[in-house]
Parts: sequence; C-alpha cells; structure tokens
Amino acid sequence: MLVSDVFNISCDPNDISTIVRVCQGEVIADCRGVAGWKIEHGTEALRRECASDCDLLTKLQRIRSLLNTFELSFGTTIVNKIRTSIPECLLQQCPNFLSELKDRLLHVSDTDQLSRLLNISKLSDHPAVLSTCDDIVKELISIKLSEAEGEHFERLLPDVIVSITATVNKLSKFVDHSWGHSTKIVQYAYTEFGKMRANELFSTLVKYPSSEPALLDLRDCLVQDSDLYSYLVESAKDQLQKRLLHPGAGTEDVIQLYIDVMKIVDLLFPGQHRAINSITGSIQSYARQRKDGPAIFILGLINDEQSQLASVLHPELREKRAELCDIEVDHIVEDGKGTHKSVRHLDVLKKLVQTFGGRDAVLGLYRSVLAERLLAKDTFEADTDLVALELLKIRFGEAALQNCEVMIKDLAESKRFAAKTAQHEKFTTLITSSHYWPRLPTTPGFEPHPVIAMRQELVGKDYATLKNPRQLAWQPGMGTVTLNISVFTKPDRSTKETMEVTAPMIQATLILYLVEVQPGGLSGDELAAKCGLTKSKATSSMTYWTLMSVVREENGTYFCNEFKSDPQQHHEGDTEHATTSVAEAEDEEVNEKISEFITMILHNLGPEDTVSIENKLRQFMPDYNKTQPQLVAILNKLVTTDQLTFQGGKYSKA
Repeated sequence: MLVSDVFNISCDPNDISTIVRVCQGEVIADCRGVAGWKIEHGTEALRRECASDCDLLTKLQRIRSLLNTFELSFGTTIVNKIRTSIPECLLQQCPNFLSELKDRLLHVSDTDQLSRLLNISKLSDHPAVLSTCDDIVKELISIKLSEAEGEHFERLLPDVIVSITATVNKLSKFVDHSWGHSTKIVQYAYTEFGKMRANELFSTLVKYPSSEPALLDLRDCLVQDSDLYSYLVESAKDQLQKRLLHPGAGTEDVIQLYIDVMKIVDLLFPGQHRAINSITGSIQSYARQRKDGPAIFILGLINDEQSQLASVLHPELREKRAELCDIEVDHIVEDGKGTHKSVRHLDVLKKLVQTFGGRDAVLGLYRSVLAERLLAKDTFEADTDLVALELLKIRFGEAALQNCEVMIKDLAESKRFAAKTAQHEKFTTLITSSHYWPRLPTTPGFEPHPVIAMRQELVGKDYATLKNPRQLAWQPGMGTVTLNISVFTKPDRSTKETMEVTAPMIQATLILYLVEVQPGGLSGDELAAKCGLTKSKATSSMTYWTLMSVVREENGTYFCNEFKSDPQQHHEGDTEHATTSVAEAEDEEVNEKISEFITMILHNLGPEDTVSIENKLRQFMPDYNKTQPQLVAILNKLVTTDQLTFQGGKYSKA
C-alpha cells in the first residue's frame, strides 16, 4: 500500500494514527523527502476537516484533536509547520468562518476555551481575525454614534469610550493581547465621535451655553486627534456660511452668534487666538459688512438687559480687565511648576470693537447714539443711560467718555433750570453744552412761528438772568411742539374731535402758519418763505400732516381739512402710489433690510415720526438713498401688516 493512500482511507484521527504506526518503519523511514510528505498530506487532512459541516467551536475542537494525533506520529516540528496552514484552510474551505467567529467572539460564554482553541489554531494573531475584531468595535462605535446623533447635548463621550474599551478588553482575551494595546481602534472612536460633534456645531452654537457638555466631548476628541482641527475648521465655516451668513439673518443674530462662536472656540482651544480667528474670521468679515452692525452693537451696549444682545454684552463690560486699546497684551501667569508663561485671554468686547472700526470709531458712534436718545426724551430722566455710561467707563476709561458724561449731566442741569422757571412749565428746554455734544442736525435759516419764538425769547431772558453772562443759542429746527388739533366729524359741524399731536418743530411751524389762513391755503413756496426753508424741505415736511389727514394738497397748495377723512383710505392711496415708485427704484431685499432696521429703532428708542426715522436711517445706513415718499410707503406697509402702529403722527412697534 502506498503511503499517499494512508490519508485517503479515513479522516478519523484514530484510524490515521493506527495506519501511520503500522507502516512507519516499513515505508516512511526509507522515503526520501519524508518531512515534506508529512506536511503536505497533513495539511490536506486539515483542509478536509475545515470543510466539514459543523459549527465553528466543534470544528476547532476537531482540528485540535487532529493536531494532537499528528504530534504523536510526526513530532512537534512537523506539526508546527502544519499548524501554520490552519488559518488559510479555514478561510478557503469555510466561507462563513469570519462571520461565525464574529458571533462567537461576542456571545461565547467559555472565553478560556475559545481563547485556547484560537491560539492552538494559530488564529489569535492572524490579520483577518484581528481585522474582524476591528470590525466588531467599529460596528459598536457606529451604533453608539447613531444613538448620539441629533440634538443630544449632554456629555456622551465618556460612556462611549468606556463601552468601547470594555469590548476591546474582552476581545483581547481571544486574540493576541498586544492587539488591545497597539490597535488604533479607540483612537478611531475619538476621531469619529469628534467628527459627529463637529458636524453638529451650529446646532450646538444655537443652544449655547446649555450645550457646553457636548463641546467638552468635542474638546476631548481634539486632544486625542490633532488632525480633527482642520476638519472642524472647514466644517464650521461651511455650516456658518449656509445657516448664518446670508441676508435673511438679522444683524443682531449675527452679532449674538459671533460672540457665542468666540466663546465656544475659546472653550475648545483655550488661549489659542489663531484657532479663534480661523473659525470666526468669516463671521467677523460678514458682520463688518452689515451697514447697521455698528449701531446695533452700540445699542446692545447701552440698552437695559431686557435686550438679548445687551444681556450678553453687559457682563463683558463688567469684566475687570485692562482698558481697551489697540495693543495686544499678554498676561504672564505661573503654571504651577515654578515657571511662567504668556497667556492671551479672550476679550470678546475687544474683538467686537475691532470688528466695528476700532475704539475711536465705536466711541464716536456711541456719542451720536447717546445724543439721539437724550434729544428724543420727553423728560429729563436718564437713569438707564447713566448706568450704561458707568459700565462703558470700566472698559473704555473715564477720559474717553468725558464728553458723554457732560451730555448726561446737561439733562440734570436742564431739570434744575426747569424747576427754577416754573412759569414755563409747558415749555421744557434741553440746554446742551455745545462743546461736548456732537454736531446736531439743525436746519440753518429756519425761523419758528412767532408764537414759538416768543416763548423761546422769554425762556432765554430767564436763563440770562440766572446764568449771567451766559446766553442761550437756540438750535434752528430742533425740538418738538405739542398741538391740539380739532376737526369736525359730521357734515353739520355739530361734533368735533380733538387730538393731541407732538410734532417736530418744523412741522409744527408749518401747520401754525396754515391754520392762520384757513379756510385759505398756502403753496409750497409761500410756506418755505415764511419759515426760511427751501421749497423741497417745506413740501416734504408737509407729508407729515397729509398722512394724518389733517392737511390736503390741491395743485401744489396746502389746505387744512375741516372734516375728518378716513385715514385708512388715505393711507392706502399713498401706499399704492409710493410702493409703485419703490418697486421701480429698489428691489424687495433692500426694503426688507430697511424695514428690519426701522423695527429695531422703534423697539429700542420708542415712537418716532417720519423725519426722525429718516434721520436715523441716513445716520446709521450710509447707503440709504430713499426719498421720503418711498420711506412712507415702507412705513405704511409695516402698519398694514401689523408690525407698526401709527398714532399721533408717530410710528411705534406694534
């Protein structure tokens, strides 16, 4: 019998052992190349065993028995060489080997038995088996990430890492122990989890600071994988560009989120201003492009904390830091090891000031806004403005805000003067120190109606008596006049309606001249001549009264209305005419920006008339180029959509 037939008789290890012992001395001992023969046919026997139809654990047990038989017959050296072929035999002859192995690795109860079988079978360090372990952990990571996706801003990473580490430790019992220590699978978990948190950055930003635990997860991932930094920067830029940096976002929202982004990046990269600039650079540039950005920033600084932006900025003002300047200051701190290092702390307010033109530009604009607020007040109370000024002094310094301090003190001085001249209780005067106030929007050449001029003269004499040798110099065209306007409500003139209107000085003067000549009228040229105005200024100012249906225009001549007309009808007519011209001149996007700014002005400053709104638009929106009828059309549209109300000649937020 040929020796090659021995292995074809039976696959039973006992049969093979018996036959080998019988013929060992007769044939094998005399056969040249016997070692190669043993290895070749031993491997063939293993291959048939690997192809057998039984479960994986049974198959590995039978392979172990077969190897024991070979070792008794052939010796350890030959068996070790045969053992090296086991992994490839299993992979070739058993298509479901790896999937069965994966299931066994996760669910087997006798870990020691499986570990011994894998080790005996030379599987514990085979690349395919180690790769299967990698796949198991990656699937677990994928499951954990899918569970964490969505708006889950609590701390999740520690639990995920604990779960993954436990799985790695379990698998390390079955395979080469060095796999659990040298594998990058846990590093992979940090990377994938970090990418997930980076992709959710905008949602995290919107929920900040309640989403801070999620940011701590991201920070831990960045510590473990420095390559995540570039991924985070690109992802953040893309999210901000799509969801924030577009015309539909309000300027206040842009500034608010700009602040939050700075704080978030500082949390992720403490003291690393290069990282802050990399991520916030696009928001900074966009905020700088918004024409109303500086004004909204200033209003956020000086409004009370009921404003969302103010509630964020006021704590920044209260921070005990060095005065704002154009020089970056590094603070030297001890690191606890006896050495010192330079640390540059995030200064949110300073970044915003730099964004909107620098310290001098921001203070100049604040001075102008403060003047507007003080001039618009009906009383001499300025407590809110005084609180804001004291906060600004903390960061900008007292010297830089001396002018503003004097402006607020002027209200107190005016209040004392009013108390000493009680005979003029219906004529309140705000006395300004011209050297400290910004240039006021006067109307050179304007002369008030004699009734108003007489009151001014009396007040001027009292002031000269009390403050000798100082004299009052009235600002032409500035101030307001409260008028009682009566109109008939019925054709038989049996019923009158009286309304109180606080009108700007110019508009009040015009209506007083018109009342004097009723039932006659005055042309635009005649009104202009009486007041020292240009014709265009006089006619545009009369729009104030025509909108209220107090005055009507007929062929360039203005008449007082004796009877009350339907204001809604009048509004609709003017709106239709003006809207047509607006549509021809500007597109809807520009009008939306103007509407947004008007709403913001009225929300922060209270009711305003058309002229005052127009002045503020020209001051804070350099590219504003609307005519007054076009502005009126925008205002009326806001009224008809219930965003604004119109009463007593003034618009206010609904």
